[in-house]
Formats: sequence, C-alpha cells, structure tokens
Amino acid sequence: KMSLLPRGGLFDAHGMDISSCRKTITPIEKITHMARSKGVTVIYTVHAYSSDMYDTGGPSSPNWWKEPTLVMCRKYPEHADKGCFRNTWGCEIIDELKPRKGDVIIEKNKYSAFTGTNLDNILKAHNAKHLIFTGVTTNVCVESTLRNAYFLEYWPVIVSDACALIGPPSVHDATLSTVRIAFGWVTNTEDALKALAG
Repeated sequence: KMSLLPRGGLFDAHGMDISSCRKTITPIEKITHMARSKGVTVIYTVHAYSSDMYDTGGPSSPNWWKEPTLVMCRKYPEHADKGCFRNTWGCEIIDELKPRKGDVIIEKNKYSAFTGTNLDNILKAHNAKHLIFTGVTTNVCVESTLRNAYFLEYWPVIVSDACALIGPPSVHDATLSTVRIAFGWVTNTEDALKALAG
C-alpha cells in the first residue's frame, strides 16, 4: 500500500526505514504474475478505515490505541491522506502491484484478513486449500492472517523474501521460525515460483 511502501508514504514521512518493505515489491510482482499465468487466484488485502473512524472500534477498542496508522493519523492529522483511510492516496495499492482483472480485493480493518470479512467464503468458493502469503508487515498483518488460515484448516505457506516489516530483522525471523514450527511452511520466491510453475 501507499502508506507503507513508497517514498512519501505515512511511515517514510515519519522517518521510518521502509527499505526492507520495498525489497518485497519485485518478489511479490514475480509471484503474482506466475500465479495468474497458472490460473491461481490472487487476493489482495487492504487495511482501510472510514474517514470518520467509525469502524476503528473507537477509544474503547485496543485497535484504537495499538494500530500504528490510526495512532499516527490521530497524532498527525495533516498526514491522514497518507494513512489507511478509504478513498485516500495512502489506501491505494502501489503501481507496481496494481490488481489485474480476476484478482480479488478484500478490505479489512483488523490485522487478520479473516476478521470481519468474507475471505473464508471467497477461498471456499475457489476451492482453495493451500495459501501463499506475501506482503507487509510480516509479524502483524501477515502473521495474524496466516495463523487464522491455519485455524480454519488451510495450508499456509509464507514466502520469506516476499514479506518484510519496519524494524529489526530478528522480528521477521521470529515470525518465520514460529510459522515453521507451528503454523505452516516457509519458502522463498525462487522455490515458490518453481512450485507454481508445476
């Protein structure tokens, strides 16, 4: 998304190092291209809130206090258009990874893309069993969604070099280790492309 990956996005505007997140663009581009060419459904998840924040949970919700874009947009309202509000620049998918015809876009307002969405129904309608996870951030949205997938009896695979976070690499590695031990499988872009190619 524009809030996380490009120069001038919300996190970059606040001096955070987004370089590791930007390194995921090419791997994700390769994986989605291969998936489409093999008839595999590509699903985007977009974290989005109403501009009046009615769907954030409000001050009585932990989401209000912990979700980084909400915290930053409340603290710096002048950057709200760089955050996760619907119909703003910050909520758009970056140009390099724009959805194509046939792709599915799931709008979510919690870390897990299964919470409060119809993702499970869409996956079942596509007879999906194995899910490939890419994106940012590894330890929050990706991991939350991957764990939910496991609980719902999907077979999750996380692509290590197509996921990233803003922060120490050890946190990324910890998620990969946790997934490997308890929730799914870990691969890299090269091997994911080989598997998709058949």
